[in-house]
Order: sequence, then structure tokens, then C-alpha cells
Amino acid sequence: ADVSNRGYRDATVKHLQSRLKEMVDGSSVRVRVRRSALPGIIAAGRLMTVYETGVPHSFADLDARKELEQQFFGYGIDMPAVDRPIYGYLRQTEPRYGGLSRFGRVVLHLKPHVRARTAFTVGDSLDNVLSGGVVTPKLAPSTLTEPHWTSAWFGGERDDPNPAAVGPDFMFLPFYVEATIHGGITIDDIEGITCLDSADLRDVTTLLEQTGTPWTVT
Repeated sequence: ADVSNRGYRDATVKHLQSRLKEMVDGSSVRVRVRRSALPGIIAAGRLMTVYETGVPHSFADLDARKELEQQFFGYGIDMPAVDRPIYGYLRQTEPRYGGLSRFGRVVLHLKPHVRARTAFTVGDSLDNVLSGGVVTPKLAPSTLTEPHWTSAWFGGERDDPNPAAVGPDFMFLPFYVEATIHGGITIDDIEGITCLDSADLRDVTTLLEQTGTPWTVT
């Protein structure tokens, strides 16, 4: 898709690029899961993709997401489910409540080396490409190692945002910053977990000790 400049002024592009890089550099890659999924993840030694586990309502159109992955990353429509990317998000701070809770109340904090194979978009990539049921990209994912301002969607093609109005937190105004993690996530890619409610994690801690999985639990 042609999302090269959107008619924005050079000064706007420079400012947006600067803010985007600031946001990316200061964020960590995370994944939400349900408390009930933790024993299975530890036992399997990896996270399963959404194509393996079933379809939460936010991924209701998996065919469209496959098409999107083909356009952005070159993945074939018939690519095995196990080989497809895993979706997470970027955060600087963790909201205890809000829309992310529908994915689960347990946060998996990924290790820094995962950043090298992670792409992102500001907001849900699928929300920004569907037009009348047709996959029409309005943005393009970029990597965390080389973030590009066209990974964010700021409005219409001729709606040039005022750089003075773009504050330091503007990148987090959407629901979340989507992270696309390629190459799977194993238990060795996970640094620790945080439970955002009062769930008892003693059985999980015991399982981690038994398997020698060096996660921090908070």
C-alpha cells in the first residue's frame, strides 16, 4: 500500500517520526494471557498463536488477518497456524483496567532480544485496514529496531496534524500499540509475569520451580 507521505508537511513528518521513536525506545514488548492458560504455556514451552487457540472477538475475521499478514509480511494464506506471528502490545506503564483485560489479566513481559523480530502499528492493524470488508491498508508496520512514522494513523490523507498539538503521550491515545512478534514465543523469551488481580499464583510458582523456568512473578 502507498502510505509514503499522506500529504503531510515535512515539519509534521519530522515531528511524528521523533515522537514515534521516543515512544518505541521507551516501551517494552508484552503479551496478555488468561490466568488459566499459564500451566499450559509452561508445559508446552511456548505460546500458541491465535490461529491455534481459537478466536477471541477481537480477531473475529482471521481470513482478513491472514490477508493482512500476506500483504505486510509475505506470509502465505496457507501458512501453518503454528508458524504465524503472535500478537502483543507495547507499553511504558501497565493499565490495571481497560480494554486489554479482554485478552487476560496476566501480563507476560518479554525479554529485550525479542524486539529484534517484533513489528508494530499504533492501534490495531486490522481496525485500520478494513473498509467495507476489504483489506485496504492505511498504514504499514515497521520494526522496533527501525520504527517509521507511517506505522501510525493520524487521520485522513489531507488531514495534516498540527505538530504543536502532538504531545509526548499522543502515541498511546489509541487503545493500544499492537506488537507483531515473529518466530514464536517460547518460555525462554519471557522475562516475567505480572498478575493484575488477586489470583492465587502459588501453583504457577511451584510449576516454574519444578520446570526450572526463571520467571519473576509479581
